[in-house]
Amino acid sequence: MKKSSLALLFAAAAACSASAVSLPRVFGNGMVLQRGMPLPVWGTGEPGEAVSVSFAGQNVSTTVGEDGKWKLFLAPLTASGTGAEFRVSGNDEKVFGDVVVGEVWFCSGQSNMEFPVGPGLPWARSRVIKDSEREIAAANHPLLRHFNVARKISAVPLSDVDAKWERTTPETIVPQSAVAYTFGETLLTCRSA
Repeated sequence: MKKSSLALLFAAAAACSASAVSLPRVFGNGMVLQRGMPLPVWGTGEPGEAVSVSFAGQNVSTTVGEDGKWKLFLAPLTASGTGAEFRVSGNDEKVFGDVVVGEVWFCSGQSNMEFPVGPGLPWARSRVIKDSEREIAAANHPLLRHFNVARKISAVPLSDVDAKWERTTPETIVPQSAVAYTFGETLLTCRSA
């Protein structure tokens, strides 16, 4: 009796873990997709599983490889400031909301890129932008979004990171990179001019 129960539990656990289509956290609610170029979408799943991605009138499909990985490309998209649903379907379904298409910029560098917009981080007490209180209060930019990746040392490339997409608001701006925020705000100003 114990052997059959144990085997049944292992079989149920294996079935649950193998059935979920998965994507790295760079795909999520509120994400920004790069406009004007083929858009890669990738993840993992059960080998042989059919996966489809639906967004902006496109529906593209592929099959999970023997290594448990899949990748496909959406055709180039035009910029859109209206949030939409991004669906990924396999043995289950992931739906991400408020997804927009625009410019995606990778902001990285040395410590100057980590200077926050406002105070609050012990190592950056004196490293705030001029008039940070005014900047924080005025930071209501629903189309300016950030994906702030936590620092982590790794000797090998990582397949995922600890981060999520956030809209720029007075509540989310304080720890953001002042350089990246100023750059993004400038792009928004040019877009609306």
